[in-house]
Amino acid sequence: LPIVVHVHGGGFVRFSAATSSYHDFCKKVATDATALVVSLNHRLAPASCLPAAYQDLVSALHWLRAQALLSTSDGDASYADFSSLIFMGGSSGGNIVHNALLMVLESSKSKRALLPPLSFAAQILLQPFFGGAHRTASELRLSDGPILTLAMSDQLWSLALPDGASRDHPFCDPLAAAQPLPCNLPPALVIVGGRDLLHDRQVAYADFLRESGVEVKLVEYPDATHGFVTPDGTVSYVFMPEVLQFI
Repeated sequence: LPIVVHVHGGGFVRFSAATSSYHDFCKKVATDATALVVSLNHRLAPASCLPAAYQDLVSALHWLRAQALLSTSDGDASYADFSSLIFMGGSSGGNIVHNALLMVLESSKSKRALLPPLSFAAQILLQPFFGGAHRTASELRLSDGPILTLAMSDQLWSLALPDGASRDHPFCDPLAAAQPLPCNLPPALVIVGGRDLLHDRQVAYADFLRESGVEVKLVEYPDATHGFVTPDGTVSYVFMPEVLQFI
């Protein structure tokens, strides 16, 4: 079975793998996709600022590698396809997936070989949470969104970023480095909402992936606000066929 590594959202500062909406979502993915789902509990800001959450995801990869090396014909591990790793994150979870993958892939000489025998098949980013010092058109137009406002976004970044870092930090703005991403990033599904204030940043990120040589599928739901991809969202689960097809 493919392994889906799920990273919850919450702006880096709240929720956990045990939060009911995320737990239910992971159960649905496991059932509908016939997959093994590993749901990450990561440290939260401001007690543990970034890159703590990224490091926790990398640590989870080391744990998965240990399971792969120790797997036998008995137990759940025997059903796991460690060569088909799919990472999925919503909002801040999508940001964590992006940055943790960079940490691993930039140190890897083998295409898509994260930590042998692990191999990366795909990444699914659901309304990934990115920012920047400059304001985009969607941030200005949709600054008072029903779930995420621009003021809330700024506050979350002030709590999550390392001391002294601005929103131009690459953790926040992946385009700030002005250099291509590693071409060995796996194919990406990026899901965005047309009424999400982060819309323009998410589309720019998808374009950046594509320009870096990464295969990208961008899917937009025009009337969706930020957070619609969660089980409590107003457009609940409408995106699931896209996710299942990608897995």
